[in-house]
Amino acid sequence: IQSDEERGLLDFAIDPDFPASPYIYVLYTPFSTPNGQRARVARFTHIENAGGLPSRGDLNSVNELLLWEDSDFYDSCCHFGGGLDFGPDGNLWLTTGEHFQGSYATNLQKGGGKVHRFTKTGAIPAGNPYADGAGGNMDSIFAYGMRNPFRARWDLPSGRFFIGDVGWNTQSVAWEDLHMIRYD
Repeated sequence: IQSDEERGLLDFAIDPDFPASPYIYVLYTPFSTPNGQRARVARFTHIENAGGLPSRGDLNSVNELLLWEDSDFYDSCCHFGGGLDFGPDGNLWLTTGEHFQGSYATNLQKGGGKVHRFTKTGAIPAGNPYADGAGGNMDSIFAYGMRNPFRARWDLPSGRFFIGDVGWNTQSVAWEDLHMIRYD
């Protein structure tokens, strides 16, 4: 895992059907992938061992299932934050920073600056508003226009997704943003 310049192990989620579905979902920034240096969400299998403290996730690459990968390399110093959580629909919801490249946040072909939604296997669920199949959009995009949504969590009882987003760089005028998506 590359862990400098706002990268590293960014977030993780435990399968809501755990332990029947023994999976851990991880948002991280590896040193390299077959497609170069890109943030990714992967599923790893939990190994019970003897239970308790000896239990661990198996980080061997043979047990890693790639679910999502960013469209772009680590092309700046900053804004690689992200949040990963399961929503009330049973899908994974991911927030991604825009790599300190403002234009990424509004470009539907770029992964940065977005809220993404995909299934436990990486498939695109019905209802993603910008999915266009073989078109140029990243089909996982659910919402766009974020800067660096470094954390995101579902409040399942209320059906609301809270997203903490970084404001502007000038401290005297900067505001941190809180976005919310309501799921009906």
